[in-house]
Amino acid sequence: MLVLLSLIGSSAKEILCEDSPQKKSQKQNKSSWEKRLKKADSFWSFKPLKRPSLPDEISSTPTASSKPTWAPNHAPLQEYLEAWYVSSTLSLRDRELVLSWNDQSGKNRNLIPTRSRLNEGFGHPPRFIERGKIQGHPAIRFGPLMGLGVKTPTDSHADLYKLKGNSGYTFIMVVYLDTLPQRQNVGTLFGFGDPAPGANFGKPTSGFIELHPASSRLSHSGGFGHNAALSHFSLRRITHRPLVLTLIKKPGAMTSSTEFFVNGQAQTQNPLKSTLSGSQAIPDMRLRSDWSIFLGSALKELAHFRGDVSEVAFYSTALTQAQREAVEAGLLKKYKIESSKKEAQRTHPIDAFVLKKLKQARLSSAPPASKQVLIRRAYFDLLGLPPSPEKVKAFVQDKTPYAWERLIDELLDSPRYGERWGRHWLDVARYADTGGYETDIYYRNAWRFRDYVVKSFNDDKPFDLFVQEQIAGDELWPDNLDLAGSYVIDPEKIKNFEALTATGFYALGPQIHESNMDAKKLRLERLTDWVDTTGSAFLGLTLACARCHDHKTDPISQRDYYSLQAVFAQSREAEIPIQHGMGIADYKQHYPAVIRVDEARKAYRLYERKTGGRQRTPQETQQLQQLKLSLADALLSLPIRDAQGVAYDGLMEPPKVSVLQPEIEALVPPIFILERGELHREGEKVNPALPQFLAAKTEANKALPSAIKSRGELARWITRSDHPLTSRVMVNRIWQWHFGQGLVPTANDFGAMGIPPSHPLLLDWLAHEFIAHGWSIKTMHRLIMTSKTYQQSSNFSSETHQNKDPDNRLLWRTNRRRLEGEALWDAIHSVAGTLNLRMGGRPVMPPLIAEELTDKANWVPSQDPGDHTRRGIYIIVRRNFRFPLFEIFDAPVNAVSCAGREVSTVAPQALWLLNNHTSFQQSQNFATRLLREAGNDSEKQIQRAFNLALQRDPNPQELKESLDLLVKLKNQPIAEEDFDPLPDPLKKLPKKQAKALIGFCLMLLNLNEFIYID
Repeated sequence: MLVLLSLIGSSAKEILCEDSPQKKSQKQNKSSWEKRLKKADSFWSFKPLKRPSLPDEISSTPTASSKPTWAPNHAPLQEYLEAWYVSSTLSLRDRELVLSWNDQSGKNRNLIPTRSRLNEGFGHPPRFIERGKIQGHPAIRFGPLMGLGVKTPTDSHADLYKLKGNSGYTFIMVVYLDTLPQRQNVGTLFGFGDPAPGANFGKPTSGFIELHPASSRLSHSGGFGHNAALSHFSLRRITHRPLVLTLIKKPGAMTSSTEFFVNGQAQTQNPLKSTLSGSQAIPDMRLRSDWSIFLGSALKELAHFRGDVSEVAFYSTALTQAQREAVEAGLLKKYKIESSKKEAQRTHPIDAFVLKKLKQARLSSAPPASKQVLIRRAYFDLLGLPPSPEKVKAFVQDKTPYAWERLIDELLDSPRYGERWGRHWLDVARYADTGGYETDIYYRNAWRFRDYVVKSFNDDKPFDLFVQEQIAGDELWPDNLDLAGSYVIDPEKIKNFEALTATGFYALGPQIHESNMDAKKLRLERLTDWVDTTGSAFLGLTLACARCHDHKTDPISQRDYYSLQAVFAQSREAEIPIQHGMGIADYKQHYPAVIRVDEARKAYRLYERKTGGRQRTPQETQQLQQLKLSLADALLSLPIRDAQGVAYDGLMEPPKVSVLQPEIEALVPPIFILERGELHREGEKVNPALPQFLAAKTEANKALPSAIKSRGELARWITRSDHPLTSRVMVNRIWQWHFGQGLVPTANDFGAMGIPPSHPLLLDWLAHEFIAHGWSIKTMHRLIMTSKTYQQSSNFSSETHQNKDPDNRLLWRTNRRRLEGEALWDAIHSVAGTLNLRMGGRPVMPPLIAEELTDKANWVPSQDPGDHTRRGIYIIVRRNFRFPLFEIFDAPVNAVSCAGREVSTVAPQALWLLNNHTSFQQSQNFATRLLREAGNDSEKQIQRAFNLALQRDPNPQELKESLDLLVKLKNQPIAEEDFDPLPDPLKKLPKKQAKALIGFCLMLLNLNEFIYID
């Protein structure tokens, strides 16, 4: 035996001997791994997500009610039930189109999309949502152009005749309404009868609920000129929350016979004491039997609404109070919606969780911030821009109880919102327009992903859908932009193509130029980036630690890591046209124009070489110049757009987008576990699979399809409502971007090495609400910003507070926050009145001075001066040369996902604001604006300057000091070069006065109060 062991070598000895070092190490590793799994099983971030009970201060024990709870089809109501629709009865997949919504009343009034199905049809099909915004219940999601209706023949319509003229009826809906755009005059929620098609403009048989976004009014329409409208802002009060909305019309005039109820409360009992205004005449509705029931844009006469509908009941009588309360109680209980009375009486849940922690620590909370502070905070939080003095004044003077909620809704409706919050997500996505490292290769299509992100935030795209599109939009919604028999692309194709664009998330990572010489090395670098970024951005886990060995603290094994690489190994980067077929055909038609440019260039180069190496004659020089002009003419003749108006990129390049696409199955490379993560030390082969521990936590099958489509399955798993990480990670990011620090400070690390949450129950409650409200980020803004915790003052402290909680993790006050580089750039140009708000498109490069450039800059200034003052999000993001202002003010390292921006205080920040050419130029523009808006009166100029820059009036001391400063600056000697060139309005002033006003403006832009948000 000893001889045998000596012959087979030492490594074999270690395997055969029970106590060999290698076998002991394997046993120790296994034991350590099992202990880690056991420990992780009880770790907070891996526990199942459950809705925690609210703190004692606001939770109430349900008490038995003597009032009955009826279903809409309760026996005494059955004879009046004309239609009843319940979304949970539909057997559809999540986000599948609703082609039929069956009537549960027995009257067979099944709703169908009206477009292309009925005469004068208009409505596109809405979508079924498995977990909608109504406490996570199934819902039908409506949006622009979406409408359902039922058109019944005259002979089967007789049972609706009783609804004509002076009849009574009742609508009861379980609905979640999103804000409509202000440019829309009216929206139609639900109605019955015929709303007057174009062929007949008589008084229609109809009664419906209308939404008026411009005036924020909710109204009941019963034919032309017969309306009963609630007061201004009544619509604002019922948006963005689950509702049981009831409309009762009794026989009689509209205003005296109409009643609205929201979650069981009459609208005349709300804080604004809404009263109905409208016609006092008895409605005289002509009977026409064309249409029966409709929701949304069923006809071209009916405008759309946005939101979720879970249940609708329609009765041909005015329910009595007892009947109404019984049905409402049943629906409130079924959908777990609080009554309006209970909701008004309770403490805001966020405040309850925070106050409980403060009470335990025996700490008090800060008083509320002033309205001037709040509007500035809200504008910078949601838009990244300062409010105008006029907006501040209007908000401060608005004494209605819902002024704050209205302000939040107005800001969330602004297209500027997507730019502000899209920039936050681009940090997470490690966005850049170049690859970094030595050559910093250029990604000419990365900006299309940036524009996709901005649009997604503006659209309030559900976050689970947002994640699915980025991970696997190509697999889950495969499509192209081919035309469908006309010059118009089907909206469904555009939406699916948008999902494909989202996969650019993986096409903009860092890249070493030289790696393209080694295909295996390049593939490993890409797969590593894709897996690491997926873990950080969506799961809040440091998966990268498992590349070389099992994760030392979290339940992620090396096998798990390479199994995820196997998921992405089935994909490849690709550039695909963003034109449809007609546009591509146009490009091919005009390609000779490109050849003309190439031939003109060849002619110039040939003649240049032919006459080179000696002194050219005047005739040769003239000929060379003529060839250059011919080249310029050929360039200028290149088409800018195709026949359909789609702009070409660069010099007549077909517009393309960088995306992921499935690899050809035969070319999918095998993935091996790499020993110590080294490329040439391949171990066991692995197949696509989910991380074993997390798969078990969600009771999911670990193995994924080996064939193409495993990325889609990964995306679905990550966005499951029972996933322990995804919703927690995102609500923590939202909290962080509002408060400056997340409930979990380590936003990209929810593992054992991360910092535990300061308020774990609050985090779980927010994550549950996030899912229950359809993964709506805008809903989370409203929830957070309406809390007293958000509205606290930052100007509050005590020795006790500082000793017990110096980092303010218990949220006893609001943290003062400094503007990021992009927001500071935007604010300076906004105050100066020069900010260009054009959205989207290729990134811009504002001009820089020589001292700001390096040999790696490769900086090509944009030639349109308007591009020099675009918002910061549109300035090019290079990885090896960052825009100087952003670099100084802590731009993130975008080689990896950014968990949160650092905030440093260094001398170059003050020096840039004082001395940089941009700062000085914008101070000149600011001074010009003051001269234009306040005239040549120093006190008025100071007043206006404070209003514009700081959103408040100067106090008496500040006014005196400002006047003294202007005098002091006027008396200083000046040099002529200080004013070359000056804007025209300033040239009309004495030079010393112009310099003083510019210096005063520069001083305001350097104040801490301008740079920081209270």
